[in-house]
Amino acid sequence: MNLTLPTRGIVNIVTDAERNPREGLRRLNAAISVYGNDDAQTKEYALDAYIDGRASFWTSATYHSQTAVCLCHAANLISSLEAAIDAEIPAHRSWMVERMLDTLVPVNFAAAQELAKAYERVGSWRTCEELEDRRVRDCRRVA
Repeated sequence: MNLTLPTRGIVNIVTDAERNPREGLRRLNAAISVYGNDDAQTKEYALDAYIDGRASFWTSATYHSQTAVCLCHAANLISSLEAAIDAEIPAHRSWMVERMLDTLVPVNFAAAQELAKAYERVGSWRTCEELEDRRVRDCRRVA
């Protein structure tokens, strides 16, 4: 087991299983089978983040939702989800942050923690367990 310190100072415990490429690929494929949206580039970014022990995300969106897909890419490439949100969603579109968070699927526990914190910042709450369920079942709200 390794300890990593994310940029916000919260201690995450990253197990060896959470850095195993096969386990990362298994988790990604589970999410892909739920949402039916395989994408080689997104998978590469998510798997790299997973192997590096960083928060790793998939998305329930397809390439038609450019903002959601770009947020997923940024969340996997940038050191924090908060920074990815700042980079991908301009201030004048802050009304759409929660909607975009609803498209993110955490691949590991670190991602579930970051996503829960992001929901708190927009005045909504989700538990890490609830967020991790997105990987194994379609939790999208039907309007």
